[in-house]
Amino acid sequence: MRLSEDPALAAALRQTRCALDRTVNGGASPGVQYALGDACGLLFEHAAGWAEFATARAVTPATTFNAYSIAKTLTAASLVLLAARCGVDLDAPIEALLGTPQEKGFGSLRQVLLHRGGYPNPNPLRWVHLDDEHAAFDEAAFAAGIATGLARPRRVGRRYAYSNLGYLMLGQVVARVSGLPLPQFVQRELVEPLSLRHDEQLSYRIERPEHHAGGYMKRLGLLNLMLGAMADRARLIEGAEGRWLRFRRHHVHGAAYGGLIANARGLVHYGRALLGADGAYPAALRQAMLSCVPGPGPERSLGWFSGLLQGQRWFAHAGGGPAYYGELRLYPQLRMVSAVLFNRPGLRDERRLDAIDAPLLSALRH
Repeated sequence: MRLSEDPALAAALRQTRCALDRTVNGGASPGVQYALGDACGLLFEHAAGWAEFATARAVTPATTFNAYSIAKTLTAASLVLLAARCGVDLDAPIEALLGTPQEKGFGSLRQVLLHRGGYPNPNPLRWVHLDDEHAAFDEAAFAAGIATGLARPRRVGRRYAYSNLGYLMLGQVVARVSGLPLPQFVQRELVEPLSLRHDEQLSYRIERPEHHAGGYMKRLGLLNLMLGAMADRARLIEGAEGRWLRFRRHHVHGAAYGGLIANARGLVHYGRALLGADGAYPAALRQAMLSCVPGPGPERSLGWFSGLLQGQRWFAHAGGGPAYYGELRLYPQLRMVSAVLFNRPGLRDERRLDAIDAPLLSALRH
């Protein structure tokens, strides 16, 4: 039975739709995109607001966004696959696999995946290049330059400290072991098995700029005041559109920690595969990605954070930056997946899906 055929679920979805519309109508974001799926496919989706003010281009279900750190889940999945297929030891020191000339004592691959490997987290807002520079950007050289200047870490394995830099290095491990840059490895091993439709997107390139949402930041806001100190503001900002400043199309310097370009349809398809839909991914990968690992820091698995909403265990990852924010969440017991994307800033895990998904979970319980 489809959700719309159940009165309680249909009412919950109306509530969800209204909540998403209020986000746009209240001025919290230029646009929003949401999708919900289960083992059988896409159940519900909603798009509202503007992908681009200047051309009055609306957000549609096919619109793509920078998904930023949701990319970390694909990096983690890549290493789990390499461990199964190529014998990569997740408990080996990361520097041994990086071939670092001067090893400084950072943790194992597993510890880095869990943000316990001792890597710092320098300001990542400076690590940005424009879309027309993307094809020529040398990520390996950037990572090597960063690694050279790192100090010896302390309390490796005993402290949780979120690090984009750690995942940048994990991406270099994938490239060294597989012989392919991480985006190509992910495309071959994790995206192609999904057989995505033309309107489902998971990539590290802005494949169709005419379908990509512009990234926006409020003109009158603290982030606008801070951006000059944190990034090359003049280079990133394209111009003003009403109360918003529009960013030029851009990418972060590390595909592994934040380079994903996606839409909610593509994210939900990926999440469904991790829950066992269509047999796209091996069971060992799904088990590794959706099993909590004890230790310091928030509840998490390899590549995902975890928690409870109305008694339902979830695994999720947020992706945020100065121009976009999104979340992807899996509910294994319900075999359901949700994703939400905004073209406005987000610099922390906002747990937006707690509120968006709550009416649906409440209806399912009753």
